[in-house]
Amino acid sequence: MIQRVQTLFLIANVILLALLAFLPLASFTTSETVYMLRADSLINIADLENPQLVVWPIFILIMCMIFIPFIAIFLFKKRLLQIRFCIFSSVLNILYYALFFYETNLIGKEISGDLSVKYFMLLIPALTIVLNILAIKRIGQDEMLIKSLNSRSIR
Repeated sequence: MIQRVQTLFLIANVILLALLAFLPLASFTTSETVYMLRADSLINIADLENPQLVVWPIFILIMCMIFIPFIAIFLFKKRLLQIRFCIFSSVLNILYYALFFYETNLIGKEISGDLSVKYFMLLIPALTIVLNILAIKRIGQDEMLIKSLNSRSIR
C-alpha cells in the first residue's frame, strides 16, 4: 500500500490540506485592529482566545477535503472507487475557492476591513488538485496493468 506512488501523492495531499486547516488563511485590517481568518473562525489579533466569528462552512469543507483523500489511501484494492474519490476531492478543492472568496467578501463587508490573502494558502488547493490528477493517472496505470495480467492469465 505505502510503496505505491499514488499513495504517496494522496498522503502529500492530506498533509497539505491539514496545513490549510490549521494555518491562517487571510487577514483583515481595520482602523482599530487586525483580524486573522482561520479555517474555523475569525480571530482578533489582540484577543486570540475569543473568536469574533465562527466560519463553519469553510471548516466543514476543509475537513471533508482532508477526509476524502485519507479514505482513498485505504481503497487500494478498489482502484475505480479510489479514482472516484480523487475526482470528488478535486471537485471539493474547486468548491473551496468559491466558498473562500464568498466568505472573505462577506466578512470584509461585515467588518469593513481591507483583505490580505495568504497566497500560499490559496496555492494549496491547486497543488492538491495536481496531486489528485497524478494519483488518478497512477491508479489508472495500475488498473490497466492488472487487466492486462488478467487477460494474459485467462488465455
